[in-house]
Amino acid sequence: MRDLFRRYRYFLLAVALLLSALLLYSYNLRQRTATSFFERAVLTLAAPFQIAIDDTVDTLSGEWRNYLWLVDIRRRNIKLEKENRQLHSKLQQVEDAE
Repeated sequence: MRDLFRRYRYFLLAVALLLSALLLYSYNLRQRTATSFFERAVLTLAAPFQIAIDDTVDTLSGEWRNYLWLVDIRRRNIKLEKENRQLHSKLQQVEDAE
């Protein structure tokens, strides 16, 4: 696998740079209202990649928000467990006093 990347590293780098340039160019074209034939072709070619990137970013940001939400829920759960233990202790003291 490493040999494969070594053999094609310049080709892969060129493809990555070309794809990056296309994506940046097409992103700027999205803001325009009128485009030429070449610009529409660039937008058409870049659309699947942009959709994939947008979906990936949306998924990752959603997962990150859910993770942060779960961390907050865990903190609240620990606090409630502590409060529950204290209340059980007080209840036990009241029951023992009777």
